[in-house]
Amino acid sequence: MQAQSVYIHKKYLYHRCLGLIFDFCRSRYNFFAVSGLLIYRVMLDFVYCNLISRFYSMFTCESKVFNITLSWIITILMIIPIIKLYRQNQVSSIIVLCFNMAYFLPMQTLYSFSGLDSRFYFSAMLYWAILMVWQLSLPIIIMRPFNINIGKIYATLAVCASLFIIIIFVRYTDCNLILDINEIYKWRTAFLGKHINYFILYPLACMPSVLSILALYYLNNRLYIVSLLLFGIVYVHFSISGQRTTFFLIFFCLIFYFIYKEYMISWFPWFLSALGVFTLFFEYELIGSRPIFQLFFRRIIFLTIKVSEMYFDYFTHHHIDLMRYKVLQHIGILSPYTSKVPTMIGWLYFNRNINANNGMVGDAFFAFGYFGMLIMPIIIILCLRIFDFCANSIDKRVLISFCIYYSVFFINVNWIAASIIHGYLVACLIFIFWPCGISRQEMNAK
Repeated sequence: MQAQSVYIHKKYLYHRCLGLIFDFCRSRYNFFAVSGLLIYRVMLDFVYCNLISRFYSMFTCESKVFNITLSWIITILMIIPIIKLYRQNQVSSIIVLCFNMAYFLPMQTLYSFSGLDSRFYFSAMLYWAILMVWQLSLPIIIMRPFNINIGKIYATLAVCASLFIIIIFVRYTDCNLILDINEIYKWRTAFLGKHINYFILYPLACMPSVLSILALYYLNNRLYIVSLLLFGIVYVHFSISGQRTTFFLIFFCLIFYFIYKEYMISWFPWFLSALGVFTLFFEYELIGSRPIFQLFFRRIIFLTIKVSEMYFDYFTHHHIDLMRYKVLQHIGILSPYTSKVPTMIGWLYFNRNINANNGMVGDAFFAFGYFGMLIMPIIIILCLRIFDFCANSIDKRVLISFCIYYSVFFINVNWIAASIIHGYLVACLIFIFWPCGISRQEMNAK
């Protein structure tokens, strides 16, 4: 009798789960979102096997049935939490969605075909589970917007930031603009070779986001000439630093401001899939080179995860930093690493003098070792909640570009550098004072 009762209970749970899945899939929106994520994952597999592994010896292509099966099971299990990010409609949910598109799903491809270390992979999956749980469950505190006249403050900030960029441009680059994006490494090396004081470099790194926010503020107020001039200053900054993220931030701000609608968040995987198809079949034939493949699929996605594995490999066999390298050294607690850690990783694993920066899982292993899988996701989500707190009432057309911009930094550099050096907290501070009456309905009613 007891065995029959257990059987009936299990049968009920089975049919209940099937019913929930069918109800979920009946929604046209859910079907569109699910199919987009699955197609994007398939596209990543094709790009990796047909391009990445062919052109780069550090990326192998070995089909392992267990790895492929497990990665697809985890991909399918993560689909419903990812779709919940679509419905959250918060700044932090857009950034975490970008994390999933550029880090989590590509990691499944790498585990399937490149032979990622299983300990690294399972540690990263624990990291990701905690990250998603905190993102979907941690309450969002909404700040009441300040009802103050911010125009003069923004104008003063725009003038000071512009003058700062122009002075640096004249002083250190002899007024030379970058006209060929393929030459940025030459310009970047020349600029860094001048050994500029950190008191100049730190505010300089914040300027792209600061000036772009101000440019969108004036664009929103229909001061088109002022907005265009500020975007021009951002391009001047690109000519100083040679950072491609600065170059693309200009276009993202303009394109998303004019075309983005909130329902388009579910289009992200479809757009990236189309980008992958273009890279696979048309990019080289039309352009004669593969800049999109090199920048997005190789540099931002797959290489970043590979560097994370290098951080795992090194810091599971050597001293962890415990945040001494970036934070505690300023109060006299010294790090065991006297040289720059990204440069050290570059020499050890690439045998070249490069900065192998890394964020997310690699940063967690560097700072806390295996405990970082528990600690770092909470730190990341708390950082993102600051953005939610400061910018909740602002139209997503203004914010979407900065969500993508800072998701790239959180993936590629440690969270302290992303928050402080690259201007994340400064951007949050500026958004606090953004005029409160700029919801989509009010903007469309103008």
